[in-house]
Amino acid sequence: MLVADTRREAEARLARWGEGRPPAELARVVAGDPETVLARLRALGDAGAAWCVLATVGGPGAEARALLADAAGLPGRQPIS
Repeated sequence: MLVADTRREAEARLARWGEGRPPAELARVVAGDPETVLARLRALGDAGAAWCVLATVGGPGAEARALLADAAGLPGRQPIS
């Protein structure tokens, strides 16, 4: 997954990260702003997924986790340093 503050930033990061990678690899990346990524993860749950493995690409994992936690309204968001 690739999460950024805005969809535009996520698209730019994905383009940089994806340079030279196979199209199939890029197609597997869930990328976007926090609301877009959360919606995709919820859709997977609604489709019956009990769990999924997430790996962050294109930016710091801590930043992605903080953005998602904030968007989901989860307590304990750690500041991004």
